[in-house]
Amino acid sequence: MNRWLNINKCMSRIIHPYVLRPKNYIHPNWVFKFSTLKDESKIFPKKNLNNNILMQNIKVSDDGNAICEQLLFSKYDLPYVLKIPVSDLRLIDTGNSNHNPTILIRKDVILLRTGFISCIIRYNEAWLFEGSNSVVINAKDLISRNLKKKNNKSKDSNDEGVVEKVCDKNSCIDNEKHNTKQTNDFCNDEKEELNYLNIINNFYRYNKGKAYFEFLCLDICMQLSIKEYENDLEGINYKIRDIILLQRKEENNELNMLTNKLLRDMMKIKNNLQKLSNLLNALRTNIEKILDNEHDLKNMYLTYLKKNTYNDLKDCSDLEILLETHLQLTDELYGQLENVEEKITHYEELMRLNLDYNRNKFILLNAKISFSTLLFSISSVVTSLFGMNLKNFVEDSNYAFTLVSIFVSVWSIIGIYATKNINTLLKFFDRYNFR
Repeated sequence: MNRWLNINKCMSRIIHPYVLRPKNYIHPNWVFKFSTLKDESKIFPKKNLNNNILMQNIKVSDDGNAICEQLLFSKYDLPYVLKIPVSDLRLIDTGNSNHNPTILIRKDVILLRTGFISCIIRYNEAWLFEGSNSVVINAKDLISRNLKKKNNKSKDSNDEGVVEKVCDKNSCIDNEKHNTKQTNDFCNDEKEELNYLNIINNFYRYNKGKAYFEFLCLDICMQLSIKEYENDLEGINYKIRDIILLQRKEENNELNMLTNKLLRDMMKIKNNLQKLSNLLNALRTNIEKILDNEHDLKNMYLTYLKKNTYNDLKDCSDLEILLETHLQLTDELYGQLENVEEKITHYEELMRLNLDYNRNKFILLNAKISFSTLLFSISSVVTSLFGMNLKNFVEDSNYAFTLVSIFVSVWSIIGIYATKNINTLLKFFDRYNFR
């Protein structure tokens, strides 16, 4: 019995796999010989797996000062940490270069992307993307500096109020005059200091330093971004000026050739200018959309809505002034950009004229070469007749050589004169319709 059991086990091991497997079955050992498993590190490179981003956090403490710290987050954790939908976060992500500048107004949050700064603004808190960027560092310094000035100003006003309650009426009158002078001087100094970007219509001139934290962050980020747009436009303008000067130096040459480097540089400048105009146009349309939507304007008052939950906001004039100021700045910058585009189109027309001039030169040179070869071939036919050993009356004549030499020399002189004054010859052909 045991012998039969062992025989059945052996037979099942040998026969069973071949009987029960399908017709299109392929043995795995045979497959592994001709295929290799790919390593995941080769399929997904390290730069795609490294999705960490450095965030700059700015908080307003209880005493009114700014607390700044840099935190490293993974992009997978950002929607849960900041409590923002992934679709909105993708629009302001600095790593995604396919999106234009956007301003999104959501509940208790403002999402801003200007092209140079991306930030998330909440009540007494702001998150700036790419904390190591120079523009972001400048924005962080300006926000903390302005909060410190605002805090010092509120402390000084409280101290002055306590002193005014203790003093007499006569002394109060003198103190009021003195305080008004000091406050006016302080406001003038503050306006000059806060006007750090040489912008005439500054938001703080109207608000006198009493802006909410979200408006302060919005104003600084927008101003710094507009300044960066101005710097990029100035750099493009300098490049165009250098190319035009280089082209003018070559105009004195006999053959004014346009090099490939000039054309390639001009094409790069035009592409950069087109990208800049698209970014500015997107920023301007976003500001116009917010100004047309009253609901978004009211939702941007994060501090007011946090402190006054039951009172509706009726006046949005300070925010409208802020947005209209930046809209005016973008319009002025867009006008400068259009001037640069006109300069590029003017230079392109000059390049076309230069190309036409060089093309006409080459056509004229080709006509001269072809006409001179025609005359040379005619004179060579006459001379080749003497080398053909044909019987003619010319060989017996004593004046044959001189006559042929005179004919060839006269014909060559006519050919040289005709090629030198080929323009008159072409006009003659055009006049009498010679084709």
